[in-house]
Amino acid sequence: REVVACVDQLMVQALGLDALLRELCQRWALASRGHFLSNAGRFVRRGTKAADFRRWDELLRDAPYGPRTVVWAKIKLPQRAVEKTVRSYGQDPSYLVDLCRQTMVFLTPADLCACLRAIVADPDVQIVRIKNRLDPDPDGGRAGPGDTAGATGYRDLALNLRVRSELARERRADWHVCEVRLMLIDFARLKRDEGHARYVQWRNSRGE
Repeated sequence: REVVACVDQLMVQALGLDALLRELCQRWALASRGHFLSNAGRFVRRGTKAADFRRWDELLRDAPYGPRTVVWAKIKLPQRAVEKTVRSYGQDPSYLVDLCRQTMVFLTPADLCACLRAIVADPDVQIVRIKNRLDPDPDGGRAGPGDTAGATGYRDLALNLRVRSELARERRADWHVCEVRLMLIDFARLKRDEGHARYVQWRNSRGE
């Protein structure tokens, strides 16, 4: 692992990588019929819009408006980064691998696998870990703390990767580990419908 002295160092790197990771996700979405959360959803009560997931290529056809409606994941808040470092990582911030993160959503497992192949083949990234929560027993019965798949039924494919592009190297951020989650749309919708709030309550009860 790269030695990291403080959370501030990681936060600065994450800020430098945020736009680069978004561009990469857009590239992979075109290769796999990937979806992103979009505010260009249906109208609901009182004229407000319900955000939903839309295919990236369809949003591009609505340019310039369509791409602007994507609700990109934000960099993890510093307060949560410090909390996680203390609670889960023995005050070692070098274990933080999800400060800069994005989620991609798919209608079918075949599309999700197509995205995974696109990421593996991309010369601008280096995959350092894949956590397969789509497998009902990913650890062969050896699940440990933080096993959200085994404890809650949550499912996704989480990739930790480094961006190795020239621009990332110029920003001295090519060793920073980002997170990209690949999810099937039914799970993504469950997560949006108060699912994440329930997870936060569960996580806090475990002191994670």
